[in-house]
Amino acid sequence: MNCIICFLTDSFHDKLRNFARLKSDRFEDAIKEYQNLFLSEFEFLSDVSECHIHNSIKEETKKWCKDLQNALKEIDDIPGWFEKIRQIYITWVGGNFSDSLSLLKDFLDEKVIFEENNGGEYIFCMRGRKSSSAFSKEDLFHIPFNKRHLVSNQRYSITGIPLLYLGLSPITIFYELRAQPQDLTNLYFSSFVLQNPSSLTIADTTNRFPHFYSNFKGLHDGECPISFDDPIFGSLKEEYQNEFRKFVLSSLCSFKVLERLEGNSFVEEYVLPQLLSERVRQMGYDGISYSSTKVSNLHCYSEEVFHVNKYRENIVLFTRYSQDRNYDEKLLEKFYISRPVRLPEMYEIKDDEIERLKKEIIQLNNKSNKFGNFIDLLSEYSGIKFKVLYEKLMIQSYDSSFVAYDKHDLGKIHRFLLFQHMLSVRNWLKET
Repeated sequence: MNCIICFLTDSFHDKLRNFARLKSDRFEDAIKEYQNLFLSEFEFLSDVSECHIHNSIKEETKKWCKDLQNALKEIDDIPGWFEKIRQIYITWVGGNFSDSLSLLKDFLDEKVIFEENNGGEYIFCMRGRKSSSAFSKEDLFHIPFNKRHLVSNQRYSITGIPLLYLGLSPITIFYELRAQPQDLTNLYFSSFVLQNPSSLTIADTTNRFPHFYSNFKGLHDGECPISFDDPIFGSLKEEYQNEFRKFVLSSLCSFKVLERLEGNSFVEEYVLPQLLSERVRQMGYDGISYSSTKVSNLHCYSEEVFHVNKYRENIVLFTRYSQDRNYDEKLLEKFYISRPVRLPEMYEIKDDEIERLKKEIIQLNNKSNKFGNFIDLLSEYSGIKFKVLYEKLMIQSYDSSFVAYDKHDLGKIHRFLLFQHMLSVRNWLKET
C-alpha cells in the first residue's frame, strides 16, 4: 500500500492516468475512471510508518505526513471537482465552446488555486530546435506571426496561435522534441534569461507537494522540530487543501496522448489544458508552468525527493498579436537570448569554473550595483539551487544505463549555457 507521500508523486499518477486511459475509448470516460482510481487509492492510504520507502524518516516528519493526510481528507468537494471538470470537457466536445469556458471561469472562481507568481523561478530557461543548418536568435523565439500556419495543435495552445514554450533544463527539451541520442549533434540550444523576474506572472500548475515534504524533512533532519501547525507558516492547512484541488486539475490536464492516437487532427487530452490556458490568459497571467508528460522515471529520476519536478518543468508564455511585426517584441525584450549552439560546439564546464566566475560577478556588481537583485538570483541559481535541483539527478545514457546528470551530455549542455550567460554578465559589468 502507498503512503501519502507516495500518493502525491507525479510518477504514481502517471500510472493511474495511463490505466484509466487504456480502459476507455472516450476521454470523458477516462476522466471518470481516473476519478475512481484516485479516490480509491486516497481512501486506503497506509501510514508512513508502514511504507517501505518512507518508514525511516524522523518521527517529526512522520507526524507532519499524518497531519497533511488528515488535512487533505477533510476536503469534501474533491469528487465534485472531478465531476465539474468532466462537465467542462463534455460541454466543449458537445460544441458549446463559450459555455465550457464560462463553466471553467466559475470553477476557478470557487477557490484561489493560482496565486500571483512572478518569474523568479524561471530566471534561467532554455529552448531548442532540431536542424542541420545554423539558427539565429529569432529562430529560437516563437513561430513568427507570418508563419502561423506552422503552429500545430499543442497541449496548451491551439493550431495557428504562436506561443513561446521554454524548458528549465535540456532534458525536457530533448524529450519534448522526441529526439534520439544521435540527434544531439543537430539540436541547437539557446538560453532565455529573464531580465526582470517581476515582469512576468506565471500560473503554476506543477506539483508542489514533494517540495513541501522535503522542506519539512530537511528542517527535521537538521534538528528543527517545527510542526505542521506552527503559526510561523500561517494557514498551512488551507494552503495545502487548495494545492490538492489544483493537483486534481493539473493532473487531468496531464494525460499522455496514447501512441496510437498521436498525429490525429483532434487530441482529446489537449482540450482541458487549452481551455485552462485561455482562462489563465484572461485572468491576466503571462503564462503557465507545467510538468512535461514526455519525461518520466524511465528517462531520469532524482535520488533525493527535493524539487524533483524542476528538471521536467516547462513554461508556456502567451504572445500578443501584432499586425506590423512578426514577433511579440515586448516579450522578446524581456529576455537575454544567447546565440544558438550545438553540443559539438560546446566544451565541458567544471564546478570550479562556475564558482570562480560567480565570485568575479559578485565583486564587480558590488562596485556598480548595475544588476541589483538579478545578480543574487543568478548567483543562487548557479550555486546552491543548481546543486539542489540537479546534483542527485540520474539520467538514462545511450546504453540504457543511468549516469549522473553532470556526466551526461544534456547536463554538459546545461552547464555550458549557464556559464556562457555568466560570461556575458561579467563582461557587461566590466564595461561599466
